[in-house]
Amino acid sequence: MKKILIVLMCVAALALSASSALAESKNAEIIYTKGEVKMQGQGDISWITAEEGMLVTDGDKIKTSKSSAAEIALDEDADNVIRIEEQTEFKLEDKIDKRAELLSGEILALMDALEPGSSFEVRTPIAVCGVTASGMFVKTDGSSTTAGCHEHGAYTKGINKDGSLTSGAKIKQGHKCIIYKFKSPGPLAPLSGKEKGKWLAFKKGLMGRKGKSKSKGSSSRKVIDRMKKLQERIDKRTEIQREDRLEKETKENRDSGVFLRV
Repeated sequence: MKKILIVLMCVAALALSASSALAESKNAEIIYTKGEVKMQGQGDISWITAEEGMLVTDGDKIKTSKSSAAEIALDEDADNVIRIEEQTEFKLEDKIDKRAELLSGEILALMDALEPGSSFEVRTPIAVCGVTASGMFVKTDGSSTTAGCHEHGAYTKGINKDGSLTSGAKIKQGHKCIIYKFKSPGPLAPLSGKEKGKWLAFKKGLMGRKGKSKSKGSSSRKVIDRMKKLQERIDKRTEIQREDRLEKETKENRDSGVFLRV
């Protein structure tokens, strides 16, 4: 009875801490996929099918095919989310420091819960682009990169031949700029209706998916894993106590001249 009570108390404690499990970990979580989405672990050479609820660790890559997409939450409440559009190859560099790499294709980044003074930054072969709050898109085709700001403020810098960065440009809400290879960012231009519509569709779809990571993703698995480890420790402790008790009883019986039959 005492053992069961201990387990129940620990489960309750784990349930309370589960809400911050994803935020505290070095993993992000896939909260949405459409079409053919593949994931490649850091150091792996093969790609596996990406599914909702899978964890994405620093160094992992996500690749989408035509008419496909995926969304990755950097926190459990899905306030910081990256949408990977079709025909895109994306790499999560550092979930905690909010750094990523866009090898080709396009991403949308909604960052509603960044720490004060921090930013989400994505590097392409052409430029480095970042958003301080709260929404931007970045797309690249190998010869140029386009960075646009949907909400609040963003910035970008070009990459020189030697790998150093060019002078930067601030991108105000509702605008974008194009950066060509080994060049500084170009002039700002208004976002197109198509670009605005894509952003609104992303946010609308995300609202319908918010909370899915809480019930289906890494937090549940973390709680289960912790419960298993806790149960193993309890079982081991119980076994040690049983052995100690048996040894004590055996010694007492030997001292009294009575041998315990096991």
